[in-house]
Amino acid sequence: MTSGCSSSDTTFRTDITGRVNPWTDLEFGNKPENFQFVIVSDRTGGHRPGVFADAIGKINLLRPEFVICIGDLIEGYTEDKEEIGRQWQEFDDLIERLQMPFFYVPGNHDIANQQMLDEWNRRFGRPYYHFIYHNVLFLCLDTEGGYKEHKESQLSDEQIEYFRGVLSKNPNVRWTLIFLHRPLWEHDNQSWLEFEELLTESNYTVFAGHEHQYAMNIRNGRKFIRLATTGGNSSLNGTTVGAFDHIVWATMTDYGPLLANLLLDGIYDENVTPYHIASAAKFLKEKIDSGEVIQSEPITIDQEMFTEGITKLKFTNFSPLPMKVKGRFKSRPNLSTTPQSIDTTVLPLLFKTIDVKVKASAPIKAQDLLPLEFEAAITYEFPGKEPITAKIPGKVIFKKQADSWPMPTK
Repeated sequence: MTSGCSSSDTTFRTDITGRVNPWTDLEFGNKPENFQFVIVSDRTGGHRPGVFADAIGKINLLRPEFVICIGDLIEGYTEDKEEIGRQWQEFDDLIERLQMPFFYVPGNHDIANQQMLDEWNRRFGRPYYHFIYHNVLFLCLDTEGGYKEHKESQLSDEQIEYFRGVLSKNPNVRWTLIFLHRPLWEHDNQSWLEFEELLTESNYTVFAGHEHQYAMNIRNGRKFIRLATTGGNSSLNGTTVGAFDHIVWATMTDYGPLLANLLLDGIYDENVTPYHIASAAKFLKEKIDSGEVIQSEPITIDQEMFTEGITKLKFTNFSPLPMKVKGRFKSRPNLSTTPQSIDTTVLPLLFKTIDVKVKASAPIKAQDLLPLEFEAAITYEFPGKEPITAKIPGKVIFKKQADSWPMPTK
């Protein structure tokens, strides 16, 4: 960047002539060792088709250096070798779309029995391993037993010995990141406690899944993070309870990984709003703001006491798409409306009127009548896109026929 910046000025806010530059500094955070990677969570366990595939496309937009999982990649729980192979082929077809390396970690759905363990070993060589990247140690564990024998919910003896050797040979790494499927620490699993003893002198962070619910905990001064889902099923819903589809965007720093949970329904490509949809939406907004979409006919009163009357609500659809309308009159202690609520669809470029009968429970002085308020929501469904909804408040006024009595103005 040629800006005439002084190399002696570490802020780069001013150049050698003392001229102020329009930036804070030029200390770019582009150190290769501060790399970014993505963690994906449970795809299966009552998986919802399309969610993981959607995640793959969005990860490709973000361009991390690699992707790592915490298991439950196929539904599994079968001893049929052909079915096991079919499920893995389905998953591998998804991973082929990924434009960066992918690291496998097994879950209980991936190694549910000895036949599935044998297939894992045949395809991937081993269910636990390690690698080092920019002096960060990655430990990928198998909570389903080990290399030779299926034993769920434990780390095998040979696995613990393997990682003992790995840790002893790499005492000076910047950080250690641990990936496993079942959060064994939550149940004081004996094999986990034995493994955890190996980490006493390490700076580390732990990632797991299995429960389909996000939770972050501090244990022994380290962060233990249980991820939600990337397609797995959950009876709960929402960030409040930790149930959502996400990927984790991790940036490595000297103080451990900096994590951002990216919810899948908040990541879009550049075609999120094509011009023709944006133009249509702008036109509809103008019509909504002008009051032309929902109009009401005043109720005319020709006597000093009101008992009942009829108004017409007119709904106009200016769109080439159907317009769904849902609305409701606000309750009034002395007035009732029939119907009380409205649920209808207006066909493209047409309008629809609905008669609404307003009745008093007892005669009301006309001068005491205030406008009836209602709330309506209109929805348009664009093909291949999420529907758009606009809330529109409205009112029905009472209009006198003669000037023989005053009417309220508010």
